[in-house]
Amino acid sequence: MFMTAAIRQTVTVQPGGVVHFTSPELHDGMEAELIVLVAASPEPARRLAAFRALQQSLALTPAAAETWTREEAVERKAFGPS
Repeated sequence: MFMTAAIRQTVTVQPGGVVHFTSPELHDGMEAELIVLVAASPEPARRLAAFRALQQSLALTPAAAETWTREEAVERKAFGPS
């Protein structure tokens, strides 16, 4: 009989949807099953950090970022409640 152990980590998804996961509990040749649970609504601080990272990656000025935010809100509203 094999025992199942769980390792829980919170990671940040890298560009291209890449997730880097390491654990000292994992050894060469071990078989592991990876299940990814995506946070549907991160806390406000993480959302703000993500927005700032996006702003930097797009080289947006604060005014352009504000315009983009408003336009995205209008577009989401047009699709109706999720």
